[in-house]
Parts: sequence; structure tokens; C-alpha cells
Amino acid sequence: MTKVIYLVRHGQASFGQANYDELSLLGIEQSHRVGSALAQKPEETDTLFSGTLQRHRQTFEHACPSCPPPTALPEWNEFDHEAIFKAHMTRTNLSREAAMSFSDSERLAFFKAAVLNWVTQVDEPDNGEESWRAFRTRVQQGLLTTIEATDKASLVFTSGGPIASIVGELWQFSAEQILRLNQSLINTGITKLLVHAKGIDVVTINEHVHLEHAGKRLITYK
Repeated sequence: MTKVIYLVRHGQASFGQANYDELSLLGIEQSHRVGSALAQKPEETDTLFSGTLQRHRQTFEHACPSCPPPTALPEWNEFDHEAIFKAHMTRTNLSREAAMSFSDSERLAFFKAAVLNWVTQVDEPDNGEESWRAFRTRVQQGLLTTIEATDKASLVFTSGGPIASIVGELWQFSAEQILRLNQSLINTGITKLLVHAKGIDVVTINEHVHLEHAGKRLITYK
């Protein structure tokens, strides 16, 4: 039997704030809009999943307030961006004071460099940090668990990293290509997977028509 898996990236979080893992007001509006878009999909959804992060749960709650709670799987969580950021600070001898003085653009550039270093590391981290390889294995397990639990169609509220990892695996992307794909994923963008006897197809990726009607202000990537 053919199954459909919808992967929904969370709404805009609070980048640069004390608690990143919380939707901004714009992220809440994005979540309302993606909920309306998902309600118009033709498939009958029988299972709901999310990661365990607050931004996943909040996106789900604003997108589908009348739905039963989703099954929360840590396999759908994003990689630990704070740990990767701190590890890169240590690697580059950047002080906490210097990092705190970053502008938003400087912080984003440093973060991108940190993630690039992480995905291209050959050796496993020796500080307990999740490796790129372990992250991808975890996400694939989350996808398999979701497929097994799905009868017809599932909704999964997750992050850009897991979505890019899954698409990259299916399309045989390099680590650098997966990273570039991740950076292009829009908040509350929808990716549709079709699961059938011969494998898994990516039908759509980063669908965000539900945001375009409001103009550029709702197109965000954080």
C-alpha cells in the first residue's frame, strides 16, 4: 500500500534570543497558515508525529489546535546547534565575550561555519557530541518508525536538519549539499514523501505557497 508522509518544518524560532526553542510571533502566524494548507490536502491523515522540542510542539498546536496530541519522537529532533556552536568556539579560540558581541549576521555566519566543520569531520567527536553520522542514523530510524506506524498518511512536525538529511539520503547528496539544502528550507515549508513497494519518492520539497500570499515578510529560514 502506498503511504504519504508530510514533513513540516517548524515556524520561525527565536534566533539570537536567550531561548531559541520558542516560536516568534511571526512563527505563530506561519503555523496558523500551514495548518490551513495541510487541512486542504487530499489524504486522510491517520498518524501525527513531532520531535520533542518546544518549537515542534508549538508549531503543531497552532497548526492543528483541534487535533489529538502527536506522538513525540526524539529521532525527529534537530541536531544540537548550541553544542556545535560551542565546540567551534573552542576550536577557533573564540571567547564567550567575543561571541556575545556578535551581530545577528556575524552570529549566523559563525554558526554556518561551525555546522560545516561538523558535517565534514572524519573522526567521531570525543566530547560526547552527536556526530553527523549518528545524527543521520537517528533521523533515518525516525522515518522508519513513522512509516511503520502509518496506515495512509502521516504529518510530522520537525526541523530543517532532519528534512534535509532524509531528502539528501534519497537523492544521494554529499554532506555539503545536504547542508546547503538545509539552509534553503523555509519555516513551515512542507515536504511530501511517497512510500511504496519500490522505495520512497520525494514528491515536493519546501512547499510554501501558504506563506507567499502574505508577501516576503513570512518567508524566513531560522
